[in-house]
Amino acid sequence: MLAEAVLCMALTVHHEARGEPYIGREAVAHVLHNRAKRYGTGVCWEAFRYKQFSWTLHPSKLKRLPRGPEWEKAIQVSRRVLAGTADFTGGADHFHLVGLTPLPDWVTPKLEVIGQWGDHIFYRPRPQSVYNGDARTKRPGCSLRAPSCRQKYLQHLKEETMRRS
Repeated sequence: MLAEAVLCMALTVHHEARGEPYIGREAVAHVLHNRAKRYGTGVCWEAFRYKQFSWTLHPSKLKRLPRGPEWEKAIQVSRRVLAGTADFTGGADHFHLVGLTPLPDWVTPKLEVIGQWGDHIFYRPRPQSVYNGDARTKRPGCSLRAPSCRQKYLQHLKEETMRRS
């Protein structure tokens, strides 16, 4: 029998990163673990939080447990992360597929690109001073609602991803 946290994390890893290299699966597991730590909730709470992971929006994926070698890999990764494997993602708590267009609404200047592992790009929150404008002048930061700002930010993401590759 699997512990509840291992089960929830393994389901997330399996459905979000199945078929990816081990490091990509582990990065997804760290995102889930980082969210649970950051918000003081549990792994299952974060895994099933509304619209946080795309796999939970597909009822067919919730009907039965996966099987086979890909599922066993997801369980192995989940156990390692929950046992305290070092977080090489630097605290990433968001990710999306490489090449996803348009970018999700949550991709804002409040987040910084950490890197790419497997088929996903990973993000973590920036320090507040970086995205909250200039604290000395009280000027607001750039709004992604403005097309010019969004274009600059998308260009920044592309450059950051290339630099880290």
